[in-house]
Amino acid sequence: MIQQARRISLAATLALALAGGLGAQDKLNLGLIASDDGIVYQFQGRVVQAGSGMDSVVGNRTGGGVGFSAMFGDRPLRLRVRMDWDGFEGKDWKGSVNTTGLGADGVFFLPSFDWVTPFFSCGVAFQHWVIGENNNLPGERSRTSNRLAGRAELGLKLGRRTLLSVGILLGKAGDDQSAANLYLAVTY
Repeated sequence: MIQQARRISLAATLALALAGGLGAQDKLNLGLIASDDGIVYQFQGRVVQAGSGMDSVVGNRTGGGVGFSAMFGDRPLRLRVRMDWDGFEGKDWKGSVNTTGLGADGVFFLPSFDWVTPFFSCGVAFQHWVIGENNNLPGERSRTSNRLAGRAELGLKLGRRTLLSVGILLGKAGDDQSAANLYLAVTY
């Protein structure tokens, strides 16, 4: 199952890269965009605060994250397909905690004020969690799980490409851990 999730993530990345490189975005119409609109590729960096449901496995509750996405269209409502990774230091030398996600969300841009445009987004993600990765304790093994999660962001678009936002990832990380991870993000 883990290998299959990794293959799906790799295939999605390659498909997005090929679509941009071959000009397929000119022919793509998802109902939200006109046929002559393109795709905007984005990179996101995040500072993530683990929610209290992660206390038993996360040592340092502040972690980091990165993401890559493709946003379709130029109308107020847009579709964004995204891949994300977030990681945290593990508790008591039990190994790190990280999650890799593949998801889609709707992004709604409100009316702009000069060069600032407020927006909000929400969507779903398929998250692969690894708890206790690279631990060195005898008898301790890493645990993995695949779960659905929700993601929401509220922020500002500055100029043509830069987005500043605050967001949250909500879902289950394991049978006894829930994720309600807040983050601050810069997207370009």
